Amino acid sequence: MCLITEHAHLEKEIAELKQQYEPVLPTGYPTFDVKWTDLKLELESLGVECMLKPAHIPDALVRHTNEESWAKIMPFLVYPADLYVEQVADCDDYARWATADSSRLFKLNGCLECWGDSKWGYHAFSLVRVAPGEYRISEPNAVAPWAGTLMRFGDNGYMPKYWRL
Repeated sequence: MCLITEHAHLEKEIAELKQQYEPVLPTGYPTFDVKWTDLKLELESLGVECMLKPAHIPDALVRHTNEESWAKIMPFLVYPADLYVEQVADCDDYARWATADSSRLFKLNGCLECWGDSKWGYHAFSLVRVAPGEYRISEPNAVAPWAGTLMRFGDNGYMPKYWRL
């Protein structure tokens, strides 16, 4: 078999394997935009402080979805526990990966990095806007049995204090 034919054959096999093993991501969910300043004010009213300086506005609009759709998306923003390396790839990295992948995979930049209290003490996790003035928490580290689920403030000891986009 010539190299070109062999290459084409392998590319076809790879494409078939990708279809078989790549997860089917949720699509067709509604999206909503909120002004950065409104998001910041909402979170401040809930006692969650922005970690960025006032003049630092990464995006003028923050795109999010509703609670039902976030519930379908969050399991795809959970990462294996064995990636954890203390002080190197720890909870804040897991939260950052979820924020980045939410934008990359779902075109939603409304998955925020959040820091606060948890059962494990001070901890980083994900925070999403599900409706005006309403937010949910999600744990991006698969070590937690509740990873990838949506929680209210206080569930499993999670209490947000600080956030950033």
